[in-house]
Order: sequence, then structure tokens, then C-alpha cells
Amino acid sequence: MDQAAVVAMQDCFLDDMEAILAEAASTGQKRIVMLSGGSDSFLLVAVLRHLLPDAPLHTVTIRGDDARDAEGADAVAAHFRTVHAVRRVTVDEIIAHLELVRGTGYQRTTKVFSHICYHLALTSCDIAG
Repeated sequence: MDQAAVVAMQDCFLDDMEAILAEAASTGQKRIVMLSGGSDSFLLVAVLRHLLPDAPLHTVTIRGDDARDAEGADAVAAHFRTVHAVRRVTVDEIIAHLELVRGTGYQRTTKVFSHICYHLALTSCDIAG
């Protein structure tokens, strides 16, 4: 991939992010990012903070029994000044949420888990206001 293609991808990504943010602003919805503490969610929070330096930004971390799972996410949230919630879930709660993905067409386990985490994150925040 040449330099022009990389720049075009960056521009497209930023344009898409700005469009998503404009839509969220027009509907009054909160800007919420699921934050694992890994590089992907770190990058997303960094880009959002760059585009919206002073706007409220909310992050949610879904974690299991091991508190270390959320340490990186806590550090990222503190660095980028987000309103951060940590949602501790049990295996039983994840199994109970499997009903949410029945009929969605997800076949891969990782997609099913991502869908469950998405619903758990939404229930961890008041997304309307």
C-alpha cells in the first residue's frame, strides 16, 4: 500500500468519525466507547478526544472476576478525561445474555461475545441523557 492510499484511508476514517459524531450530537445521544484498554479502543478514544477536545465522552469496560482486566482501561479513561464505568459480569450473566443474540446471524464466538458486551455496556450507562 502506498502513502497516498494510507492518507486516503486516514481521511475516510476521520470523515466517518465526524459524521457519526454529528449524528450523535443531533439526536442528543451520549458518545460511548467500549474501552478494553487495548490498542483498538485506546485509538478510538484518542481520536474522539482529538475531534471533541472538550465534549463529554463516556467509556465502559466490561470485565470478569480479575480486576487486572480493567487496569489499562482505567488508565486510558483517566488520561483522556472520560466518564468511565466498569461493569463486572459473571459467567452466569453472560450465559443469560445469550438469548439476545439468538436469531442475529452471528456464527463466530467472538462476534457473539462482542454483541453481549455491547448490550451489557448499554445497560451500564443511561444512553439517553
